[in-house]
Amino acid sequence: MTDTPRYANLAQIKAANAAHGHYFFEPASMRFFDSRIEGRSVYGGRFFITSEQFRANGFPGLVDGPRRFTIREANEDGSIDTVGDFQAYATLGEAREAAKSLARVASVTPAEADAPSAAQLTARDFDDPDAETRAEHRLFREGRNAAENPR
Repeated sequence: MTDTPRYANLAQIKAANAAHGHYFFEPASMRFFDSRIEGRSVYGGRFFITSEQFRANGFPGLVDGPRRFTIREANEDGSIDTVGDFQAYATLGEAREAAKSLARVASVTPAEADAPSAAQLTARDFDDPDAETRAEHRLFREGRNAAENPR
Protein backbone atom coordinates (compact mmCIF):
# COMPACT_ATOMS: atom_id res chain seq x y z
CA MET A 1 0.00 0.00 0.00
CA THR A 2 1.36 3.40 -0.90
CA ASP A 3 0.93 6.49 1.21
CA THR A 4 0.35 8.74 -1.81
CA PRO A 5 -3.02 8.98 -3.51
CA ARG A 6 -3.32 7.01 -6.72
CA TYR A 7 -6.24 8.83 -8.30
CA ALA A 8 -7.61 12.36 -8.01
CA ASN A 9 -11.10 11.50 -9.28
CA LEU A 10 -13.40 8.78 -10.61
CA ALA A 11 -12.62 9.69 -14.22
CA GLN A 12 -8.98 8.70 -13.62
CA ILE A 13 -10.05 5.43 -11.99
CA LYS A 14 -12.36 4.60 -14.91
CA ALA A 15 -9.64 5.45 -17.45
CA ALA A 16 -7.06 3.26 -15.66
CA ASN A 17 -9.56 0.40 -15.45
CA ALA A 18 -10.28 0.54 -19.19
CA ALA A 19 -6.63 1.13 -20.17
CA HIS A 20 -5.58 -2.08 -18.45
CA GLY A 21 -8.32 -4.13 -20.10
CA HIS A 22 -10.66 -4.37 -17.11
CA TYR A 23 -14.45 -4.12 -17.43
CA PHE A 24 -15.66 -2.98 -14.01
CA PHE A 25 -17.25 0.23 -15.33
CA GLU A 26 -18.58 -1.15 -18.62
CA PRO A 27 -22.32 -0.48 -18.95
CA ALA A 28 -23.09 -4.22 -19.39
CA SER A 29 -21.20 -5.05 -16.18
CA MET A 30 -22.92 -2.29 -14.23
CA ARG A 31 -26.32 -3.32 -15.60
CA PHE A 32 -25.81 -7.01 -14.80
CA PHE A 33 -25.20 -6.25 -11.11
CA ASP A 34 -27.64 -3.30 -11.06
CA SER A 35 -24.63 -1.37 -9.82
CA ARG A 36 -24.30 2.39 -9.42
CA ILE A 37 -21.34 4.57 -8.55
CA GLU A 38 -22.43 6.57 -5.51
CA GLY A 39 -21.35 10.19 -5.79
CA ARG A 40 -18.11 11.50 -7.24
CA SER A 41 -15.92 11.17 -4.16
CA VAL A 42 -12.66 9.27 -4.11
CA TYR A 43 -11.47 8.72 -0.55
CA GLY A 44 -7.74 8.56 0.06
CA GLY A 45 -7.02 8.51 -3.66
CA ARG A 46 -8.34 4.99 -4.16
CA PHE A 47 -11.60 4.18 -2.34
CA PHE A 48 -15.07 4.81 -3.75
CA ILE A 49 -18.59 3.54 -3.09
CA THR A 50 -20.97 1.54 -5.24
CA SER A 51 -24.46 0.28 -4.58
CA GLU A 52 -26.03 -2.89 -5.90
CA GLN A 53 -29.49 -4.39 -5.79
CA PHE A 54 -30.63 -7.91 -6.53
CA ARG A 55 -33.51 -7.91 -8.98
CA ALA A 56 -35.84 -10.92 -9.13
CA ASN A 57 -36.78 -10.06 -12.73
CA GLY A 58 -40.04 -11.97 -12.47
CA PHE A 59 -38.56 -15.28 -11.34
CA PRO A 60 -41.16 -17.16 -9.28
CA GLY A 61 -40.51 -17.17 -5.55
CA LEU A 62 -37.89 -14.43 -5.67
CA VAL A 63 -38.28 -10.81 -4.58
CA ASP A 64 -36.13 -7.76 -5.21
CA GLY A 65 -33.57 -7.18 -2.49
CA PRO A 66 -32.75 -3.82 -0.92
CA ARG A 67 -30.13 -1.56 -2.47
CA ARG A 68 -26.98 -1.86 -0.34
CA PHE A 69 -23.57 -0.23 -0.46
CA THR A 70 -20.06 -1.55 -1.04
CA ILE A 71 -16.65 0.09 -0.65
CA ARG A 72 -14.28 -0.47 -3.57
CA GLU A 73 -10.54 0.05 -3.90
CA ALA A 74 -8.93 1.08 -7.19
CA ASN A 75 -5.52 -0.56 -7.56
CA GLU A 76 -2.51 0.81 -9.39
CA ASP A 77 -3.12 -1.64 -12.27
CA GLY A 78 -6.65 -0.30 -12.74
CA SER A 79 -8.32 -3.36 -11.20
CA ILE A 80 -11.05 -2.87 -8.61
CA ASP A 81 -11.29 -4.80 -5.34
CA THR A 82 -14.14 -5.04 -2.86
CA VAL A 83 -13.03 -3.83 0.57
CA GLY A 84 -14.60 -5.86 3.36
CA ASP A 85 -17.87 -7.54 2.52
CA PHE A 86 -19.95 -7.07 -0.63
CA GLN A 87 -22.99 -4.90 0.21
CA ALA A 88 -21.72 -4.48 3.77
CA TYR A 89 -23.56 -1.20 4.38
CA ALA A 90 -27.29 -0.59 4.63
CA THR A 91 -26.99 3.17 4.08
CA LEU A 92 -24.83 5.45 1.98
CA GLY A 93 -23.98 7.42 5.14
CA GLU A 94 -22.52 4.32 6.81
CA ALA A 95 -20.49 3.52 3.70
CA ARG A 96 -19.16 7.09 3.48
CA GLU A 97 -18.03 7.08 7.11
CA ALA A 98 -16.30 3.74 6.66
CA ALA A 99 -14.61 4.92 3.42
CA LYS A 100 -13.35 8.03 5.20
CA SER A 101 -11.97 5.84 8.01
CA LEU A 102 -10.31 3.55 5.47
CA ALA A 103 -8.70 6.53 3.78
CA ARG A 104 -7.31 7.74 7.12
CA VAL A 105 -5.97 4.30 8.04
CA ALA A 106 -4.58 3.67 4.56
CA SER A 107 -2.65 6.93 4.61
CA VAL A 108 -0.47 5.56 7.43
CA THR A 109 2.40 3.44 6.16
CA PRO A 110 2.65 0.35 8.40
CA ALA A 111 6.09 -0.22 9.89
CA GLU A 112 5.58 -3.97 9.76
CA ALA A 113 5.07 -5.88 6.51
CA ASP A 114 2.47 -8.10 8.18
CA ALA A 115 0.21 -5.24 9.31
CA PRO A 116 -3.25 -5.62 7.71
CA SER A 117 -3.92 -3.78 4.47
CA ALA A 118 -7.10 -1.77 3.99
CA ALA A 119 -8.55 -4.58 1.87
CA GLN A 120 -8.15 -7.00 4.80
CA LEU A 121 -10.17 -4.80 7.13
CA THR A 122 -13.92 -5.31 7.29
CA ALA A 123 -16.89 -3.23 8.31
CA ARG A 124 -16.52 -4.63 11.84
CA ASP A 125 -13.14 -2.98 12.14
CA PHE A 126 -14.72 0.44 11.78
CA ASP A 127 -18.15 0.00 13.33
CA ASP A 128 -17.33 -1.98 16.49
CA PRO A 129 -17.15 0.44 19.43
CA ASP A 130 -15.57 -1.93 21.95
CA ALA A 131 -12.19 -1.23 23.47
CA GLU A 132 -10.46 -4.23 21.91
CA THR A 133 -11.19 -2.98 18.42
CA ARG A 134 -10.07 0.54 19.31
CA ALA A 135 -6.82 -0.92 20.64
CA GLU A 136 -6.34 -2.86 17.38
CA HIS A 137 -6.89 0.37 15.41
CA ARG A 138 -4.32 2.16 17.59
CA LEU A 139 -1.77 -0.60 17.06
CA PHE A 140 -2.43 -0.59 13.32
CA ARG A 141 -2.01 3.19 13.13
CA GLU A 142 1.27 2.80 15.00
CA GLY A 143 2.33 0.14 12.47
CA ARG A 144 2.31 -2.74 14.92
CA ASN A 145 0.58 -6.09 14.75
CA ALA A 146 -1.81 -6.88 17.63
CA ALA A 147 -0.46 -10.46 17.84
CA GLU A 148 3.01 -9.11 18.54
CA ASN A 149 1.73 -6.71 21.20
CA PRO A 150 -0.46 -8.64 23.63
CA ARG A 151 -2.47 -6.59 26.07
